[in-house]
Amino acid sequence: MLGDKTKMFNFKRVDIGVMVDELADSPSLPFEIRKIRFDENSAKPAIQLADGEDLWIGIDAEWVTRDGRNTVLSYQSYCINSRGEVHGMIHYPESGKRFSFEKFISRVVEDCRAAGLVKKWPRKIVVVAHFLRADLTTFSNFWGLKTQVKAQGGSVGGGILTGSGYGVDETVERARKAKPAPVVFRDRNHRKQQSIIEFVDTLFLAPNKSPLSALGAMLGLPKLEIPDGYSIERMDELLVRDKEGFEQYALRDAEIAVKYALKVRDFLGGQFGLQKLPRSLGAVGVSVFRRLLKEADIDYMTAFGLENAKLERWNAGTGKVTTKSVTRPSPARGLYEDLAIRCYHGGRNESFMMGPTPIGDWYDWDLKGAYTTGLCDLLVPDYVNMHTSSDPQDFIGHVMGFAYVEFAFPTGTSFPCLPIRSEQYGLRFPLSGLAYVTAPEIELALSMGATIEIKHGVIVPWVTGSQPLFEGFTRMIQRLRREYPKKSLEEVMVKEVGNSLYGKLAQGLSDKTAFDTATGLSKKIGPSAVTNPYMAAHTTGLIRAVCGELLHRIPSHRTVVSVTTDGFLTDAPLEELDQTGPLCRRYQALCQQLHGDESGESVPMLELKHHARQIVSIKTRGQCTAIQGDTPPVLAKAGVKCAGTTEEQNTWILRLYLDRVPGQKIDASHLISLREQWLTESDLIEIKKRVRLSYEFDQKRQLVNPRTVEVAGETHIACDTVPWDDAGMADHCRARFDGWREDNCLKTMEDWASWEDYYESALALQGSKMRVREDGSLGILTRILTRSLVQKAWFDHTMTYGGISALLTSVGLPVTVDTCKNSKRAALPENVVPVTGEVLRVLALLLRQLPGYPLEPLFKPERLAEVKRRLAELEITHD
Repeated sequence: MLGDKTKMFNFKRVDIGVMVDELADSPSLPFEIRKIRFDENSAKPAIQLADGEDLWIGIDAEWVTRDGRNTVLSYQSYCINSRGEVHGMIHYPESGKRFSFEKFISRVVEDCRAAGLVKKWPRKIVVVAHFLRADLTTFSNFWGLKTQVKAQGGSVGGGILTGSGYGVDETVERARKAKPAPVVFRDRNHRKQQSIIEFVDTLFLAPNKSPLSALGAMLGLPKLEIPDGYSIERMDELLVRDKEGFEQYALRDAEIAVKYALKVRDFLGGQFGLQKLPRSLGAVGVSVFRRLLKEADIDYMTAFGLENAKLERWNAGTGKVTTKSVTRPSPARGLYEDLAIRCYHGGRNESFMMGPTPIGDWYDWDLKGAYTTGLCDLLVPDYVNMHTSSDPQDFIGHVMGFAYVEFAFPTGTSFPCLPIRSEQYGLRFPLSGLAYVTAPEIELALSMGATIEIKHGVIVPWVTGSQPLFEGFTRMIQRLRREYPKKSLEEVMVKEVGNSLYGKLAQGLSDKTAFDTATGLSKKIGPSAVTNPYMAAHTTGLIRAVCGELLHRIPSHRTVVSVTTDGFLTDAPLEELDQTGPLCRRYQALCQQLHGDESGESVPMLELKHHARQIVSIKTRGQCTAIQGDTPPVLAKAGVKCAGTTEEQNTWILRLYLDRVPGQKIDASHLISLREQWLTESDLIEIKKRVRLSYEFDQKRQLVNPRTVEVAGETHIACDTVPWDDAGMADHCRARFDGWREDNCLKTMEDWASWEDYYESALALQGSKMRVREDGSLGILTRILTRSLVQKAWFDHTMTYGGISALLTSVGLPVTVDTCKNSKRAALPENVVPVTGEVLRVLALLLRQLPGYPLEPLFKPERLAEVKRRLAELEITHD
């Protein structure tokens, strides 16, 4: 009977209808029999994909926020067909309601059909916006689609994808392959129409993620200003009182977005032969670079140390084995990848002074085309013949090499060049330590007199006869930029394409993650098609080394304010910058090779970006201008956000720094993150937030030589810096400075005395059982002097308790006779007196009365020379 019964039913998977159990009381059956209820709709023929011409739709929404939710005022659409004909419309939902995405698109398409823009329903509809998630999430049914759009750098892009819902099985979800899926709409006759939807976010096609206003300016289509008396936060008021002004403002945003997207598409297609609009300009660089490699007959797989492999696995859904082709690093390349990744550090960013500079001429010098030029130092690596080396001399010259080293620079070196990474505070450049470094940095360090012991080193030879791998790409970018007016849309776009390629070399090397809208999980950002730790580390190492060589050769009477990746601020004019070192000559040759012309005229490797008369140095990546020079102001805001022109922002930052107070908080409100918005299904709202102002020095170098300098009609402390002896000292100081600045700011000499006392006391008592008390460094000195004199430990004398009390009280250390008596048997540790201005001032007075009192038991041996020097400056001679 079982055999007969199986013939009566068709057992196959179905995707329509509702299935119910027919034989629920037969659990012993080896299969489940189900019946399909008839559904009239499902019996109809499948909907065919529409065959009309593609339609590009720029969208925008206006809303007001109330109680954490946005009330949508209007939706805007600006449509362009294949012939460049346009149609713009404003769509008003019912009060308090929203359109569904499908209803909105249907309305827009029908409006275009009525206006004659398109005749048939479009096969593909491209939806364009600037910062797309702001507008997409205003649709009433968007959260039903949230897992079907791709995340892209804090926004969304791509197309509607198959599948929905966050799965339970993380592994399955991560492996899910999503395919573009048609979306069903209803036309004016309520007939179903099916189109492919593609999303484009122009934020990722904009150079440096420029705002919409910048894109409009490049198009000659300026973003309209909100009329006086109204604000972006209360667009509802503008709608009520000036509907025409509201509609003009709202529609322009949609118009700029879609026209910019099409402009980019046409330009990239014509210039680079791209068949479709990429998701970002970074993707363009990779695509063009690989095409040029092919044209130059350079094998991409060999150059990047890659191999193809096939992976087989069981697919439970199909009941078959599936084969997947993957591209992965070859075994030869993979052998030393971890070392190369550890040697990849990014740019050198340091502040060499704190506070206002003297008034003079200050120059901001930048390397010409730093990373694009640095890429051209790369030939084709020979991964198969990589070998280890412990000889520093093997790392000199045009060599790709990576090493873990122990190093020490000579005392007095101003700008050590080997980086040590701190997990909390970034790169440090101390005088000694253990570091992961590249060959150009080893060469520079040796030339600076450093001793280097290579613990583990690897040399990656170049393939014999190979040519610069990135030169063709860089030359093409330079040529194209010259063809267009400077700062034109085309020139800026080409520049962005060129600059983006370097970043793709390092993509995926760090542990940086991104939110995945499909799974609701954070995923490590994966490698790009050109990710290569050897190339990325070598390029950044070369740029750090070239900057380091320039810094090392700056005359000693000149001051360097800061270095930031590929440039530095200094009062040294161009003629005083020594560019004759081996690394500079190498970089200069690359500049000449890339940017030179038939005339043979020398191409300068340094460019002047800014000039100022007085600069205020706040911290790493934090500078502003007190007195402007011949250019716009030098301004780096160290993470603080403010609005206005560069000049207005500079003025605001200057006042913020000079007027700061302990514990001051500033506004750090921001838009809700992609993660939070997706997981909570919230509107795009502003998250109100206030954070503590972090405008104190970062202690990456040791502050010295405090003084007050006039700036902006007042005075502020200024300090020079010297490198730390080792990274541990930097961490020790930074941790204590973070504690001190909880209730203090470093603005005056009184503040300096407070900080110096706090830090030097902690430093002096390291390893001692003594503890810092409220009386600080003078308290420590008082206890040590009292005990040493009472016990006659280090200095023989005939004073009584009363005499000791009188002596110490006379120099500013009040001590009673009872205290002297109690000090007879107290512990007397050596080398624990802090080196502070107050301690030395009191000690100078004491030495006038006890010139034979020894300094050696008071201070740590390594500080004695400093103590004697500072006492001499106080006109006290003590041999």
